Amino acid sequence: MTTLEQIQLERGSVVVKFGVASSSASSIRKLAHTFSTNPNESLSAIELHADFIQHCVEFGGFDAALAVFDTFSLAYGTTISNVHVIIQAQGLDEAAVRRVLRGYFSAWPIANRNGDLSATRPASPIPALFSTGSLGLMAMFGGQRGTGNYLDEAEWLLDVYRPLLLDF
Repeated sequence: MTTLEQIQLERGSVVVKFGVASSSASSIRKLAHTFSTNPNESLSAIELHADFIQHCVEFGGFDAALAVFDTFSLAYGTTISNVHVIIQAQGLDEAAVRRVLRGYFSAWPIANRNGDLSATRPASPIPALFSTGSLGLMAMFGGQRGTGNYLDEAEWLLDVYRPLLLDF
């Protein structure tokens, strides 16, 4: 049985608590002490949690990032198939949505490299068009945000989904 230790992040009146395995707790606490956000900025709990995932990724706490990514997924019930639905249900503005998605997807290259995404990435059916082997999907973007400027939309997509687009 794995013993869980409580980690607490606080920014203003927002508090995020989650349990992590004792083996990860020390490194996560160290990362939590170096984690900062603008104290004048109003954040929701989901934004704070996602920001901390990204902080762990950026400062080399890869095991910590995966542990925090798992706590995020458990706390909000997120999977690749529903992360956008969960975020929409939070009623966030566009900047907050961008922030949460960027934090959530920042851990994907690490999780994918470690093979830890099998539970969060369900198998998708292959469209008949692509099942012949002679066609393939290179990249797809655009059209969902209703923006009149395609370059702004491309910039937004690259900012949010950069970890998923690095191969392109």
